[in-house]
Amino acid sequence: EIRRNAIILKRIKVAKSNQEIRIKEVSKKGKIKVVFLLLISDTWKLDSLYNSFKLNSRFTPVVVICPFIKNGQSFLVKEIKKAKELCEKNNYEYFLAYDEKTLSVIDAKLILEPDIIFFTNPNNLTFKELLIDNFLDSLTCYIPYSFRIDTLYKYEFDNKLVNLTWLNFYESIIHKKLARQYSKRLGDNVIVSGFPFLDNLKFKVNHKKSSIEFQKKKIIWAPHWTIKGFNSGLDWSCFLDYHLEFLELAKEFSSKIEIVMKPHAFLKNTLSSPLLWGEEKTNEYFNEWEKLENCKVVEGDYLDIFIESDALIHDSGSFMTEYLALNKPMAYTKSQENIEGRFNEFGQIVIESHVMINSSNELRNFIVNVINENDSLFEIREKIINKYKLKPEGLISDSIVDYINSRVL
Repeated sequence: EIRRNAIILKRIKVAKSNQEIRIKEVSKKGKIKVVFLLLISDTWKLDSLYNSFKLNSRFTPVVVICPFIKNGQSFLVKEIKKAKELCEKNNYEYFLAYDEKTLSVIDAKLILEPDIIFFTNPNNLTFKELLIDNFLDSLTCYIPYSFRIDTLYKYEFDNKLVNLTWLNFYESIIHKKLARQYSKRLGDNVIVSGFPFLDNLKFKVNHKKSSIEFQKKKIIWAPHWTIKGFNSGLDWSCFLDYHLEFLELAKEFSSKIEIVMKPHAFLKNTLSSPLLWGEEKTNEYFNEWEKLENCKVVEGDYLDIFIESDALIHDSGSFMTEYLALNKPMAYTKSQENIEGRFNEFGQIVIESHVMINSSNELRNFIVNVINENDSLFEIREKIINKYKLKPEGLISDSIVDYINSRVL
């Protein structure tokens, strides 16, 4: 362990001196190329940041689509297709770092020669050419794709990526404090910027109302993928407890509600495992959702459904804060009696804004309250939103661009 720490500290030192040299080189350039590494379109949270860079004449932003190699070839192909659609829909300049004929990685660094690179995921989920080790002589930045509310402190605040990056832009002062506590660098590369995704909720461009009947309440159900015994060690998902219940409630209240299911990007994959449901049963279940007139499944970008919805029921992490910023009713389905140990200091504050659901009966009651517009937690949510600046005055993305601009003058 001591030897490993010494190696990491040495690498940090090398990365820092490389970055100092790089700052001098980049500051002399007329145009600075900023690359965003996109792994999964469902977790793309940097639309407003891309646009803030685009509006600044000093920077040229490009999205690099990275092949996701951990869930098999068909998942990889599907994700690339979704990522391309996302980039085209949002008018991004993009580059696919994957040769679809030879099924091999394309080294985006060699071809694009980026100056600044944004990572959003600390895990090794793509080819080595697109991981931090290939960019140690570049100005690397990290913005977590998820607003972190859990207690995986070492994993989140002391992983290889966050220790080697030039700058990490974190969600709140609480997250900076956790970095000081757990990171080998004591958080010396952490800037408290706020979570840029919150800009998107504030300034939703081209906002279209979908064809939903206005008198119906629109409820999102966002089940997590972490089914007990089938994942990463988290057992958050309540999908198996309530998957039939939601269909029944949709039928019972068909004249009063619409339910939009927003599954985690990995849920279908997890369910399709032969050890769990298998592919056939998984497809049958999702087809049931398509059959009901007042139900639909949404994958990928969820900004529109957040804005159009009336309430959220979920068991995930990031949605807890992202949806809170809209100040609409939220419920959290509990996979076990005691979930307090699950949350960091920020998570413990944010969970107070949720109605807790321990049973089918409580789930039904929450839906009835949404229909009747009984919202007992409005003021509690409002207080948290104001205290932690979840609706900031200016744009978080602009402040990140301004900060980076000041560092490469």
